[in-house]
Amino acid sequence: MVLLGSSSHAAATENPVKTILTDPVARLLLVNSNLTRPQFETLLIDHLWRQLSDRIDDLPCKQALRSGKRRISRGAFNRTLIQGRNNVVRSIYTLFLLGYVGLFDSPKLEPFIEVADQIRTFIDAKSASPTTPSRETLGLLAQSLDDVLRKLASGRSFVDRL
Repeated sequence: MVLLGSSSHAAATENPVKTILTDPVARLLLVNSNLTRPQFETLLIDHLWRQLSDRIDDLPCKQALRSGKRRISRGAFNRTLIQGRNNVVRSIYTLFLLGYVGLFDSPKLEPFIEVADQIRTFIDAKSASPTTPSRETLGLLAQSLDDVLRKLASGRSFVDRL
């Protein structure tokens, strides 16, 4: 997402994690992903921390950046981070496994590429425009992505070989 690529100090003070977590497209993708919200939030914080720690001296500890009223320990933060990373890797392996055994027909991966292109187009338009996209625009994109991803997840997108 564009917010993660930002290198300005302003991006650190605007709480990009909260901005991403409230983005309707990010929420739609998260709800339908293999990641829990705490795992996703922890991955975001870790990524942003790595980007900002060289440039900003007064960053709070990573686990303090997590949302929620309860403070978590460094160990709990790190366990959640490892779980999130493992879920990401497992998701990628799952796609490769389905393609390898023939449950995903390789030409059928084109819809995934189309969805990725839609998301990239949205991100590019969002970063080029000085104004925030309207809720209606975000809602339409979220609905479009949801429709395409649900079709991909339906049995029709798998090869009937069993």
